Parts: sequence; C-alpha cells; structure tokens
Amino acid sequence: MMPESGGEQVYLQTSYSRPRDLMPFLFCWVMILCIRPGSEAADCIVVSKYIMFPFNSGLNQNVVQQRLIAMAAISLITAINISNTRIAILIHDVITVLKIAVVTIIALTGVLIAVQLVKIDNRPNNFAHPFAGTDNRPGSYASACFRVFFAYDGWNNLNYSVAELKDPEKCLPRASAMGVGLVTILFLAANFAYFTVVPLDKIVSSSELLAGQFFIAVFGDFVGSKIFPVLLAMSALGAVSAMAFSASRIILASAKAGIIPKSEYLSAVHPYFKTPTRAFILNWALSMILIAIPPSEDAFDFLLELVGYPQWVFYGKRKLSSNCEEWKSMLCLIIRFSSCRIAPPAHPTT
Repeated sequence: MMPESGGEQVYLQTSYSRPRDLMPFLFCWVMILCIRPGSEAADCIVVSKYIMFPFNSGLNQNVVQQRLIAMAAISLITAINISNTRIAILIHDVITVLKIAVVTIIALTGVLIAVQLVKIDNRPNNFAHPFAGTDNRPGSYASACFRVFFAYDGWNNLNYSVAELKDPEKCLPRASAMGVGLVTILFLAANFAYFTVVPLDKIVSSSELLAGQFFIAVFGDFVGSKIFPVLLAMSALGAVSAMAFSASRIILASAKAGIIPKSEYLSAVHPYFKTPTRAFILNWALSMILIAIPPSEDAFDFLLELVGYPQWVFYGKRKLSSNCEEWKSMLCLIIRFSSCRIAPPAHPTT
C-alpha cells in the first residue's frame, strides 16, 4: 500500500514507468473528464427519479424536470462540500447509517415474507423457475456483470484521500474489507428480497426504480410511494456526495503531480473554507454537462456505459501490473533458490 492520495494514479505511476507518466496521465484525464462526473450524473438522475416517485411512480416521468432536479442535487452537494468539510463528513456519516438501515429493512422484510411470517397480497413465485429464459451466451453474462458491478463502485474511494487518514496502513485495509463485505451481504440479501416480493415483469421494467416498487408491494401505496422513496433519494444523494469528495481529491492530486494544466490554480485551497474550491467547481461543471447531454429516455444506461468501460480498462491495467510484479518476485525467488543449489567451490577464493 502507498500512503499517498490519488488512488490508481499513484499505483499506475509506480507500475508503468515507461513511457514515463503516460498511464497516470491518461487515468487522471479520464477520471476527471468522464468517470467521476459521469458517476455523479448517473446517481443524480436516480435521486431525481426517486424525488419524483411520490408524484409519478411510473417510467414516464418528465425528463426536463428530472434533469433540473439532478442539477439541483449536484449543486447542493458541491456547495456543502465547499463550505464546510466537517459538515460534509457529518452528512456522509448520517446518510451512510440511513443507507444501511434502508437496505437492512429491505433484506429483513424479504426474509420475513419468504418464511411467511409476514404475508402480502399477490406474492409472486419467481423462484419456481429461476433460470427460465436465461440467455447463456458469455456476452450476456458479461453485460449483466458489467451493470451489477456499478452498484459496488466506490469501494476504492478512500484511496483518493489516503494522505488525510490517520495510520492509513492499518485503517485502509480494515475499512475496505469491512465496507465491501458488509455492502456485498446487504446487496445480495436485498436482491433476494426483490425477487421474493416484486413480480418478474416489474423487476425487468422498473430498472433503477425497483426499490420503490418493492416498498409499494410491502407497505402499500402511501408509505411505499410517499415516504420510503424520499429515503432512497437521500441514500443516492449520499453516494453523489462521496464521489464529489473523491473527485476533488483526484483533481487535487493530479494538479500537484503536474498532470493537468493550471496546476497551482486548481490545487489552491480556499483561505476561509480550507477546501479545494476550484477542484469542486470544475467537477460540478463537468457533472452538470453530463447530466444535460444524455438521450432523454435512457440517461442512466448511457452514463453507466460511458463511465464503466474506461473505468474497467484502468482497473484491469492496475491488476495486470500487480500480477506482473508477483511473477517477477516469484522469478527472483526461483533464481535465488536455484543459486543456493549450486555446489560451492572446493577451496575458498583468495
């Protein structure tokens, strides 16, 4: 582990020394211009859909209203992160607890319904033929995994601000293992709950509004469509806040490394707020553009693909470099071991 902020940029710079700085240069530019603002834009779209859900739970929500609410969401998050880091961190903590609580409610409700301790009307039987109609082509599995993994993205956010941690060698591995482990368990349990409660046709058609359909089926129209969607919107807003925070640190690390132009300007910290204000504003402007430009009907899928493909290229490059280092280390051990097996000379050299 490297105790420096910047995430993959630091590891790529160490792993790919030739051509000098090419890989970290490409990574930083793609992260700043595409991956981070695209992820924030996608989650802001989800925030807007759940804010509109109490008024229109269908899939034909007004696109202009969606985009305006999404823009308001990223603007609010940016303003909070700029104005006070402590308040931003407090909001992260509160929303994290809220997110865990909401997903836990979904998971436990699904289990109670599955064992028939809680009964609902018109419960589907999705597990009778769970693999009916499955497309067995490898490309279909790859496409499905590509979309599933987007839900787990953010597992590496802490790497972008490692230098701000106390005792990162101890805290980072522990926080990463606990965070990813807990999220995996909760997400798998939540998906089991969705299949227990929501009919398969609604699962397919609801897309990112699936949790809203779950709450309507379990808690009825008022609680399910008026109260819980607000909590889901806040949950998605927490993800936006975490990504905006990490995006500012990526811009800051890139500026300090001299990878992007106007380095001194972009890496400057506001004298009053003590935050990288210009980095936040740059990320906000790019996020606003990516909220506005996607096609009207499938903005979320468009942004998911825009973000996902380049992101996995760099994840793969980082893992490939790690494997190469492991093979080099193994080769060195083999050579050293083989050298020890060579018979020593009969007489010492003098």
